[in-house]
Amino acid sequence: MTPALEIAGLDMSFGGRRVLDDVAISVGFGEVVYVIGRSGAGKSVLARLALGLLTPDRGEIRISGRPLDRRSPGALRRSRSGASLVLQGAALLDWLTLEENVALPLRHRRRLSRGAAAARARELLAGVGLAELAFALPGRVSAGARQRAGVARALALEPDALVLDEPTSGLDPQAVRQIDDLVRAVARRGTGVLVVSHDMRSLRRVADRLVFLRDGRVRFAGKLAELGPGLDDELDRFLAE
Repeated sequence: MTPALEIAGLDMSFGGRRVLDDVAISVGFGEVVYVIGRSGAGKSVLARLALGLLTPDRGEIRISGRPLDRRSPGALRRSRSGASLVLQGAALLDWLTLEENVALPLRHRRRLSRGAAAARARELLAGVGLAELAFALPGRVSAGARQRAGVARALALEPDALVLDEPTSGLDPQAVRQIDDLVRAVARRGTGVLVVSHDMRSLRRVADRLVFLRDGRVRFAGKLAELGPGLDDELDRFLAE
């Protein structure tokens, strides 16, 4: 079956330093794959490459079997239309309400009317538990609420693949649990979810598979059960090497 997101043979260097080296990751529809690694392992670079925000030195990214087309900005935008990215902190526009933030892609990409986009945005916010905060500005809500609003905005275009960059970083335990539950709910709809993170608790709760990055290379890719007993010790040993 064609994966929701497929990354093959990806190389990336900055200033002569190899950040990613022959990285290959596949995310199936309805699957949650966590990419973990120490700071500087290339996780956030990978997230941006997956959506075409950076151009790799080598390799290919496919969304629902279609390769990213970088021949022009318009071609790239069309070829990545099946995927959405939520950056750490959600990157909402501070001067717009949560509803207006979520409505933006519906108005500009789907060309919905202002009223239709607003109505759909309220539905999406209700779906992530934020119906009562639809008219609040991002600066007036919690970090967890902003992150959930970011996911609602990413889901507005009904992507086949969703990429989350450190979605639980800096959140309190209750907000972390809400984001974890939301990630699983998104996957149940059939969306493939790639999460780059260092949150071991969320990984254990949510991931179907995990990928370890070290020195820019994939050192392990598989199911949690394949690590055997003592998951915490296995992860700690890997990250400490």
